[in-house]
Amino acid sequence: MRRPPLGACWALALPALLAPAVASAGPQAGQAAVVVGDACPANGAFGGMPIHAVDVQTPLAFLPWIRADLNQAKALAEPLRGTPYSASQVTAVWNQIAALPFANLDVEARVGGRVLPVMVSCTPQGLDLVFFVYAIKASLSVGLTWESRQRETAAPERQSGQEALRPGMRLQPRLGYRGGEGAGAGLAALYNRSGAGADADTLYWRSVAVDAYASDRLRDMALALEGGREHSDGIWAHTAWRLGYADQSVPAKSVSRLGQSNLEAQAFAQTHPLGSWALALRLGAALDAGQHRSRGQDDPAAGLVADQRYQSLKLMAGTTARLARQSLAASYAVEFGAGSGGAGLDWVKQIIDIAHEGRWPVADHRSLSLETRLTLGHLREQGLVPHGARFFAGGREQQFIGGEEWQIRAAPLLRSLGTNALAGSPASPGYQRFAALSLTAALPVFNQPLVPAEAYRDAQVRTALNGQLDSAVGGLAADNRTTLPTYLQAIAQLPTVQRTLAALDAALAAVAPAAGSADSDLFAACKAQLGQAQDEITQVLLESSLTQLGLFTELLPGEDTANTVGQVVALCVESFNAGPRHPQVTQQGAALRAAVKELVRLFVAADPKLAEQDARREIEPVRHIVDTLMDEINAVAISPLLMLDAVNPSPRLSGPRTRLAVGTGLRVTLVDSVDFSLGYMANLRRQAGEARGAFFVTMQFKDPF
Repeated sequence: MRRPPLGACWALALPALLAPAVASAGPQAGQAAVVVGDACPANGAFGGMPIHAVDVQTPLAFLPWIRADLNQAKALAEPLRGTPYSASQVTAVWNQIAALPFANLDVEARVGGRVLPVMVSCTPQGLDLVFFVYAIKASLSVGLTWESRQRETAAPERQSGQEALRPGMRLQPRLGYRGGEGAGAGLAALYNRSGAGADADTLYWRSVAVDAYASDRLRDMALALEGGREHSDGIWAHTAWRLGYADQSVPAKSVSRLGQSNLEAQAFAQTHPLGSWALALRLGAALDAGQHRSRGQDDPAAGLVADQRYQSLKLMAGTTARLARQSLAASYAVEFGAGSGGAGLDWVKQIIDIAHEGRWPVADHRSLSLETRLTLGHLREQGLVPHGARFFAGGREQQFIGGEEWQIRAAPLLRSLGTNALAGSPASPGYQRFAALSLTAALPVFNQPLVPAEAYRDAQVRTALNGQLDSAVGGLAADNRTTLPTYLQAIAQLPTVQRTLAALDAALAAVAPAAGSADSDLFAACKAQLGQAQDEITQVLLESSLTQLGLFTELLPGEDTANTVGQVVALCVESFNAGPRHPQVTQQGAALRAAVKELVRLFVAADPKLAEQDARREIEPVRHIVDTLMDEINAVAISPLLMLDAVNPSPRLSGPRTRLAVGTGLRVTLVDSVDFSLGYMANLRRQAGEARGAFFVTMQFKDPF
C-alpha cells in the first residue's frame, strides 16, 4: 500500500490522540480495535478476506529516534500480508507493536504512546491494514504545569519522546561557571525501570536518579527514588512520591560556607484541572531530617548555631495551569523545624512563590517570552536556629524541596552576585524576611522548528487537525456519556426489563395458536422479536463503553423504527394481542411498556450535551498542545536574554533597601546535543567589597551515550 505523505500522517493521527482522555476512548489493553472503511462489508464482516497490504504509521516518523522502532513494527506486521484476515492474528500483532518503546513513551516526562485502532480499507485486491502509533500523549494533569513548560522550553525534544526511547540508564555530563563558584563539572544519571509504558501508572517506583556537581568551591550531590500514578477517575489526577538524599556544601559570605545533608520523604497529589481556567489544585508534604552546617560562629544569645541536627515537616499547597500562551504557578509552603536537642519547635519558615510565563508570537516559530517570578519569605525563630535555616541570596537558585515534581523557590535570586553573597553580616548572618522579583525575557533570532514545514505551513493539514480534534470531542463525548449517573441507572434497569420479557414470554406460551391458524404468523414474528430482545439485552450487559452505548441505543424506541424492545411491544401486544384477547399478555405488555418508558426516561436524562461539554473541556488543553507543537516548539533556537533581579532583604543593616541587578545573555538549545546559556549580570547599587557583576555559563549535555 502506498505510504501517505507526512502531512497526511499528521492530519490523521496527531491531534485526536494527544491526551489520555482521547486514548481512553480507544481499545482496552490487549485488545485491538478496528475502524472499517466505507467500502468494507457492514459490521466488519470480512473474516477470511485476503490482506493485500499492511503498514505501520506514526506522526513522528521524521524523528531519527523513532525510526528504528517504526521499522521493527513494520517487520512485525509484514507477515500478515497475503494471509486471510483473522481478528486474533491482528490483535497479536497489535500487542507486539504496543510493547515497543515508541508506543510506551517516557513516564518521567509525562508523555506516552499508544497503538490505536487498526484502519481497514477494502479494495478489489483485498484488505489494506494500517496500524497507527500515536507517539505523543501528554498527561493533562502534570503536562500542563508550569514546571513542564520550563522543561519543554529548555529541552523540547522531551515532549517528542526522545528520552523515552533510551530505556535503562541515561547519563548526562554537566559543565558550568557561576560567580562565586568557579568552573564546575558533574554528571546526572537516571535509570528508568524497564517496562515503564502502558502499565507504568501501576508501578510502585519508576526511576532512580543520581545528580552530582562540583567545583573547587562547591559540592552538590543528590540521590532519589521516585514513583507515581496517573488517575483517570476521581478528583485526583496525579499522585507521586519521592525518597531522596542530598549533601551540599556551598560558599556563603559572613559564614564562609554553608552545608546541609538530609534525607527527605515527599508525597504529592494533584487534582484534575478545575474551572474555566483549568487550574489544578496541588497538595504536598515532606518529612526532612539531617544536619545544617556552617563555618560561622555560635551565638546562643541571638538564637543562632553553626551546626545542628534537625527534623522538619514541610507542607505545600498551590495551583498551576497552562492557558493558551500563558503558564503559571502559585504556591504556599511552610516548614516547621526543630533541632535534635530542642524540646519543641525552633523555627517556622513560610514561602509564597508565584511564577508566570507569557509568550507573544512575533514571527514564524519566534515568540517573545517573559518569565516573571515573585517570591516572599518569612522566618520566625523560636529557639536555636542554624545559619542554614535563614535566607541567603545570590546567583544560585535554591529550592524548597528536592526534585522536579514541584519547584518552589526558597531564597532570593540575585544573579549579579556569587552564591550566597548577599548574607547580612558576620554578627548576624542571613536574613529573616525577603521579597524578590526576577524577570527574564527572550526572543529567538535563529530557529529550526521541530515539526516539518510541510506540516505546520499546510492549511489543509491545519484544517484536518482541527477536524480531528472536533471528531475527538464527539468520540470522547460518547464515551463520557456512558459514565453519567442516569446512564448507569438505565443499564441497571435492564435486568428488570429482562424479567418482564421473560414473564411476557411465559404468558405468550400459554396462548400459543395452532400451527397454520390465522394468528400463527403474527405469533411467530412476536416470539422471534422477543427472543432477539432478550439476547441483545444480555449482550448489552456484557459490553462496556462505546460498544455498549451503540447496542443500547438500538434497543430503545426512538427515531429508529427497527428498535428491538419497541418492536416487541408492537408485534406482541399491539399486533398479536390486538383486542385484547389474552389478559395475561395484556398485563405483561403493560408492565413492559412501563419498564421501557422508565428505561427511555433514564437514557434521555443522560444528556449527550452534558457529556459533550465535559469532552470539550478535556480537549481544549489538547488543542493548546497541538498549537504549541505546530507553532512554537523549536528543535534548535538561539535567543538573546534580558534579565532583571530585585531583592529586598530584611532586617536591613546598611546600604540600599532594595538590591538591583540587570544583565543580558544568550540561550542556545540544540536538540539531542546540548543546552548552552551564558550571560552577565551587572551589580547595581554596589556595596563595598562586592564585585561589579557576575558571569554565568551553563552547559548540559543530553544523552550522549
